[in-house]
Amino acid sequence: MDIQAYRQVDALSYSILSKMVSHPMNLIAMEREETPSLTFGSLVDCLMFTPEEFDKRFTVTDIRKPSGEMLKWFNAYLEIKVPDSFVLTETDALILKARSVSGYNSNLLDKTALARFHSECDAYLNVLAGAGDTLIIPTEEYNRAATFVSRLFNNEFVKHYFNNAEKGVYTEFQKDIYFEIQGMPAKSLLDGVLFDEENGCITPFDLKTTSEPLMNFEYEFLKWKYYIQAALYKYGLQQVYPNYLIKDFRFIVINDWEEPMIWKVSEHHYQFFLQGGYLRSGRHITGLFDLVEQYKWHMQTKRFDYSKSVYDNNGVGNIDLL
Repeated sequence: MDIQAYRQVDALSYSILSKMVSHPMNLIAMEREETPSLTFGSLVDCLMFTPEEFDKRFTVTDIRKPSGEMLKWFNAYLEIKVPDSFVLTETDALILKARSVSGYNSNLLDKTALARFHSECDAYLNVLAGAGDTLIIPTEEYNRAATFVSRLFNNEFVKHYFNNAEKGVYTEFQKDIYFEIQGMPAKSLLDGVLFDEENGCITPFDLKTTSEPLMNFEYEFLKWKYYIQAALYKYGLQQVYPNYLIKDFRFIVINDWEEPMIWKVSEHHYQFFLQGGYLRSGRHITGLFDLVEQYKWHMQTKRFDYSKSVYDNNGVGNIDLL
């Protein structure tokens, strides 16, 4: 599966809908923000599902990135626009210009400050130069991810999702599907789709890494709007594979200190997340179908400052805590 090709397909996705729920303005500023947790999740996904792509996507190094005030100076240096007439002997002048921008320790003489910069930054600058477009990963993070992979492949309850020897049972990883929902083109990229040809059924699943206790996953399920993901992915599979029974969506969740755990989204919950409604806590969840209609409304009206419900209520939001 070519992930870049998938991302270039103009279609509705979990990412788009979840960002819209956070704020409609995200629909016109859809840049992916890379965080350490997202990077680590991508690293585990790559080692699990597309290890052949690893060298194209990641560079592993023992060299530590500068930190603290030096990191501010380092980043300022990277952002300095190099003039067309630049020659290598002017490097230190650019570094000092970046120091002025970052405000690094003005009490130091330039000579002393430069010596510190070269000592703490030069090795990592060489790593950057060699990494090209790949993500730079510290060796300890790579080892941590490799440990996650080993635990997933060996856990008694989850290993069959990744390596199944039963007749007619196999898993397709990083499975891209394309379908329509409410008249809109849509797409999904599933971590895994477990086919059981003997029984004519499919079990979709997604791998989640977390720093939280695994029994807290319901909280993360709501916080990160994974209910949109589960509903959209299962709905899409039902359109693409109408002759198969699509079984309950699974999230396989792993952290650093517990054995991996499976969280299942029942058919009852799936129908709820399609239609929306109120949780037992009283919180309202907008269903997938209504989210698609909201997306269509925002894109047609080009109005992104508020949610559709706030526009409908003339800019008023109602406090509803009781």
